[in-house]
Amino acid sequence: MPTSLARGTMAFFASATTSFLLAQLAVVVGMADPVGQPAAGSTFAAVHLVTVGWLTVLVLGALRQFLPVITASRPVGDRLALASLVAVDLGLGGMVLGFL
Repeated sequence: MPTSLARGTMAFFASATTSFLLAQLAVVVGMADPVGQPAAGSTFAAVHLVTVGWLTVLVLGALRQFLPVITASRPVGDRLALASLVAVDLGLGGMVLGFL
């Protein structure tokens, strides 16, 4: 049975993967064109889905998983990790909608 730390970390990885797939979908359907229209709002949205939504959230999830191993203790405020993920995702969603 997975611990709450593992379940919480998987939420970060699921969020990061979802952002990556949305960005790739935008490029595949032609909504975002980083080469042809680099200054378009939809391209900015796809770029931020990759940088903030995928890379940053993925690193935050990895840090959340490795911190207890490195420090050999449970992180303080671990219950707020999900709230921080929700805040980052809401901010990213607002930014993407603003670009679109």
